[in-house]
Amino acid sequence: MSITAKDNMKKGSTQLSHLCDLNAKKQISHRRLVSIIATISRASRNLETIYNMLLKGVNIFRLNFSHESHELHTQTIELVNSSLQRIKHETGQTITVAFAVDTRGPQIRTGLLDGGNEILLRSGESIRLSINRDLYDKGSKEAVYVDYPNIINVAKPEDRVFVDDGKLFLNILEVGVDGLLCNSGVACW
Repeated sequence: MSITAKDNMKKGSTQLSHLCDLNAKKQISHRRLVSIIATISRASRNLETIYNMLLKGVNIFRLNFSHESHELHTQTIELVNSSLQRIKHETGQTITVAFAVDTRGPQIRTGLLDGGNEILLRSGESIRLSINRDLYDKGSKEAVYVDYPNIINVAKPEDRVFVDDGKLFLNILEVGVDGLLCNSGVACW
């Protein structure tokens, strides 16, 4: 006969009081069917923080390779393993965790703007991303060179191109032989 979380609740207690009484150091009576994912960065990359994350239920650690080096992620894995060993030593429990690796997608670079000027692109305005190398140093509000010639083969209308780490996105309206016709939108992250 399996024991449910409801069976574990004391008579007359509330769901909230039951949750508050949970003890991460006590052997579990059932397996949780959700995962808690934590991204490790400079602020959280220390033994005590990772240990506390594990005690609170984190069971997937996300490693973002877009923003940090292999060496830092190696250090994170070592800290997680040390924390797991500490928990096993203190409680006798073996906790299993997973690592989610977030790899960087292609980084497409633009050419130069004509005269070194800036472009003010408002939401809904059109711009062309061109693979025409002749536009490398002649970028304008109408067209900007991009260094990824295969973009015309992999992009399709209604796709989005994110610019400046996602602060701006371009909706692809049309794919042509030398580039993409897009209109701009503002990302809301």
